[in-house]
Amino acid sequence: MNVIEVEAKTRDLALEKASEQLDIPVYELKYEVLEEDKGGLFGIKKSVRLRIMYTGAGNGPAEKKLAAVLTKMGIKARLDANEDAETISIHMESEDAALLIGREGKTLEALQYLVNLMHARSAGEGAKKVVLDIESYRKKRESTLRSMAQSSARKVQDTGQPIVLAPMNPYERRIVHMTLQDHASVRTKSEGNGLYKRVRLFREGAGAPPAPRGAPAPNAAPNFDDDDNRGNRRIDAPRQPADKDGNRRDTIGNQRGSNRNY
Repeated sequence: MNVIEVEAKTRDLALEKASEQLDIPVYELKYEVLEEDKGGLFGIKKSVRLRIMYTGAGNGPAEKKLAAVLTKMGIKARLDANEDAETISIHMESEDAALLIGREGKTLEALQYLVNLMHARSAGEGAKKVVLDIESYRKKRESTLRSMAQSSARKVQDTGQPIVLAPMNPYERRIVHMTLQDHASVRTKSEGNGLYKRVRLFREGAGAPPAPRGAPAPNAAPNFDDDDNRGNRRIDAPRQPADKDGNRRDTIGNQRGSNRNY
């Protein structure tokens, strides 16, 4: 915990002075009143001195953008950022957590999308992706999605009937795909357009459009003839009567036994 002392005519002015000096939003500052002069007519304050307590070295550009948006929304939140080579992760703590998360996390996703646009516009090419979280919502949501994917996969495996999940954003769809990528018999596929798409779960060999007649089923091992060591399927046409020369012809008029591939 770091500490500085500031003095101004009013408490609000002292907090604003500290906020500007530290580059930290006022609502993130903790303070203690060291001295408050109430001299003058009608008890009007002449000055106040505060001890300001803060952590870290101030906010980065992405945090400033988020703080500005939250201020416009009238929401107070404490921000804690961590940065790696590709991502800026900002965790929020607020009494308005439910409001910031929204139904199924859609408000949080919209806020994250907005902050990423603002950050990319100011940072330019190569801007890192900003990931927002509040009250560990994403970790809890990931656990819920994994459980839902596994239970849905069991139903598909038992019944053979595909299941289509509710629309999800790319982050959530990826969790479902990764959870079931090594499943023995259930496959996943994203369907739809736009940001929010559905994930279809289907048993291997099912859930896809029917294959042409005579072709192997999707995802199934090719049905090779036993005597075809080259791996090319041999297609036998219906047997036709012989002509006067004793030759038989297939259904499209080619002599049987020709080298043409179908």
